[in-house]
Formats: sequence, structure tokens, C-alpha cells
Amino acid sequence: MPYPDDPALHAAAKALLGSAWPRVPPGIDLARAWGGDWFEISTPFFRFEGGTPVGHVGVIEIPLSFDGHDLTVAGIHGVCVHPAHRGRGHLREAMREALTWVDARHDTAILWTGEPDIYTRYGFQRCEEHIFKGPCPEGRSGQSRALALHDPEDLHLLRDLLARREAVSARSATRDPGWLFLIDLALWPGAVERGVLRYFPDLECVVVCDLKEGALQIHDVIAPRIPPLAALLPGLPGPADRIEVLITPDRLDAPALVPAPQPSIDLLMVRGRPLPVRSPFTLSPLTRC
Repeated sequence: MPYPDDPALHAAAKALLGSAWPRVPPGIDLARAWGGDWFEISTPFFRFEGGTPVGHVGVIEIPLSFDGHDLTVAGIHGVCVHPAHRGRGHLREAMREALTWVDARHDTAILWTGEPDIYTRYGFQRCEEHIFKGPCPEGRSGQSRALALHDPEDLHLLRDLLARREAVSARSATRDPGWLFLIDLALWPGAVERGVLRYFPDLECVVVCDLKEGALQIHDVIAPRIPPLAALLPGLPGPADRIEVLITPDRLDAPALVPAPQPSIDLLMVRGRPLPVRSPFTLSPLTRC
């Protein structure tokens, strides 16, 4: 049940979300220009004062796959109350309405948060994700190029690969055809301008990667057939002294990667039926709601 076609409500929703996260309104606009429309895929639950939305809980239906088992979960996102209207029960009531809607349609709800104690009271429990680490070889030569999504050809290329992608992992991955990826990418400040989208023409593959504190972080791999990590590393940026893979790496053919608890401020929490997944695992940051 997406938003109604009401530009005034869309503008008011963006203003409310922007009161909590200033990057969200421009991110919503950018994602829509790329083909990922927040207002088409999110079901909103608002609390109003004087006809103005002051509290919000959103629900996105996220298609996932775990060990060959496909399911759709309810992703809780955009949970906020305007700072001037807090302490009046708006969060509690919006969550109650949202979870009543979810429970009638889905066995499982998930969210990512840096404040888990808020959500345990609503029946959510922590589900540990991992990061996969390994050494980074020297002498890489850069056999890829950065995609520029203001270029219509590059945007078409990315959307085509998203539509045709193989699940990045057979153990835990999204089946999203691209809309959630594009929204998450648009909400990542400055990511595309920094060149995080690396295109390998010979492999028909895009790797989402970044350099952080000496680590080459791999956030996602998008291809009709996932290449081995060894084929990707020569074309990824550096210098870096280690690799940190933020996807379950079973299809990367990289046995040297070692799992470690993910030191993320965004903790995965699950309500209802547990995810049918074996540890260690993780879901790409570009799968999150």
C-alpha cells in the first residue's frame, strides 16, 4: 500500500524525515531520478497534529533468499518523531499500527538500528551479522572504471545489471530487482561521486566498494554471474592493507576470508519467525531499509 498520489503529503513526509535525517529528502529525490521511488515502495504510518505529520513508521516489503528458501519480509524503516512533538506517544502508536498491518501479512519483520533497546519492547531481537576479512594483495592495476549515474548510459547499464543479477550469495541475499539498492545508494552521501561503483566490462560486473581506514570494503557485487574475488581485486582501488567484505562471500570463491562480528552501528533485529539463515552471514548494506 504505497503513498497516495498526493504531492503535499510527499513534501510533508520529506520534511518530517528531514527533521531526523537531513540527508533523506535529497536522497529520496535522487533515488527517484534513478528509478527507485520511495513513495511507490514504502507503506507509511503517520501520526498527525493539526493536520501535519509529526510521527512516521514506514514498511517496505523486501524479497530475500536464504539457502534456496525465498521469502518476503517486512522491513521497518524511517522511524521518527519530529523533535518538537516527542514524548507524546506518537512513536508507540505509529509502531502499533504498523506492526498490526505487518502481522496480518508477514511472518517476519526486520530492521537495522543503532538503538536496539527501543525495539526490544516491540518484540524485535538482535540477529548477529558478520564481516569477512582477509589480506589485500599488492600491485593492483585498476582494470575497471567508475560509473557516473548522471550519464544516462551508465545509469541504464547499472539498472540493467540490477535487473539481471545473480543473487550475490546462495546463503543470504536480496531478490530486490534494484529499487532498494538505488534508494540505499542515494542515501549514501557522496558515494557515487567518490567512485564507489566500479564497472568491469569484461566481467559484465559492478562492484560497490570504498576505502576506509586502510581497508578495501566490498559492499556488493552485481553481475549475471558472480566472479571470483581474485578476478575482481586487480581492478579495485587502493592502496589498502586488508579486505573487508560486507556480503556473505560463498560465491566469491575466497576461502581465505575469515568471519568476524560486524562492528556496525546498524544492528539487524528480527521480529516474528526467525530468518532461515546459517551463521556466519551478512546482508549487503545496500539491502538495508
